[in-house]
Amino acid sequence: MRRLAHHPAFRRLFAGHATSLFGDRALFVVLGIWTLDLTGSTGAGGLAFGFLAIGGLFAPVAGVIADRFPRRRVLIANDLFAAGLVCGLLAVHDRSDVWIIYAVALGYGFVQQLGAAARGGLVAGIVPDDLLPTANGLLESARSGIRIIAPVAGAALYVTGGGALVAVLDATTFLVSAACLAGLTVPDIAARGGRLRLAEMAAGLRHLRRDPLLWGPFPAIVLAAAGIGMAEVIPFAVVTDGLGRDSAFLGVLSACHGAGAIAAGLSVPRLIAARGEIVAMTAATVAGAAGMLLFAIPTTATVLVASALFGACLAGAMVSWYTHVPRRTPEELRGRVVAASEMLLSLPYIGSIALGAALVGVVDYRVLTVAGGIALAGCAARIGYTRSRMIAIAS
Repeated sequence: MRRLAHHPAFRRLFAGHATSLFGDRALFVVLGIWTLDLTGSTGAGGLAFGFLAIGGLFAPVAGVIADRFPRRRVLIANDLFAAGLVCGLLAVHDRSDVWIIYAVALGYGFVQQLGAAARGGLVAGIVPDDLLPTANGLLESARSGIRIIAPVAGAALYVTGGGALVAVLDATTFLVSAACLAGLTVPDIAARGGRLRLAEMAAGLRHLRRDPLLWGPFPAIVLAAAGIGMAEVIPFAVVTDGLGRDSAFLGVLSACHGAGAIAAGLSVPRLIAARGEIVAMTAATVAGAAGMLLFAIPTTATVLVASALFGACLAGAMVSWYTHVPRRTPEELRGRVVAASEMLLSLPYIGSIALGAALVGVVDYRVLTVAGGIALAGCAARIGYTRSRMIAIAS
């Protein structure tokens, strides 16, 4: 941690990314609220988040861009484009302008994927390999902490000054991020020309499939992502049906979730250093399985612990996986492999949220939590099995 604190390039990157993250999380929640207010339809409000997800499907293109051009410049251009994009929300005034919100959400989904692909490659290139887990842990801890406070701040600003004020805030955070990146002097990849080919966009997925130590645990990680998505929905039923409390208690669970994620983001790098990424991923998934099972016990204490465990699960899995990927990926492919991972993991995550929302109304939530806990325990066993393969290959 101290070495990273004295790493000027990482400090600048971290400061810029944390600032833009605050704007992101503040705006995300407002897109749905704003659409709901304009249309009076909860379905229309939810569709705004759907367009965010659709934008993420262009991840293969984002990965190619991140691998073809200097990543620092890609991030700067991405920030400047995003700042201009969200300013389009200043033209939203009534119901007939809802399409602008959808268009911005669609573009924002792509911006997120491009930023993740370029940032993942840049971080792996500027920090020493032994500091990569700590760097990823700090970034994930920042993301988790901001996830707690930024939506509340965004909603408060929306109530005070409307969606336009939140859009200006978000645009400003992107400009701050671009300024931080502009001051970086770091080794970076050179620009590559040539015609864009379809095979180039699929190179990240091919690399995942060909490396047994990446693909071995990946199906289980995808299934675990679906379980984590389901855990985003189940607390609603736990709070109302299990505990008999009002929805305001969800804010307490969100705070516990964030606290668990921050703790994992700061501690998992030590586990990675001692035992490796696969062990850390296994431990994170075990924490998720325990959290899911605890949700079936309707007491305040167990539900709070369950939320913290799920936060630790999500952060621990992210830090472990996005340390494992760059270490097993050539420099020229890192952007595409990160982008392919993001896309393949986000689809089951988003799909399981929709499925959970449908099931929780017709199936006792305790049945879902027990089934989910067993499934996540199976995922942990499958991920852990990869470690024995790594030892066998090494020997």
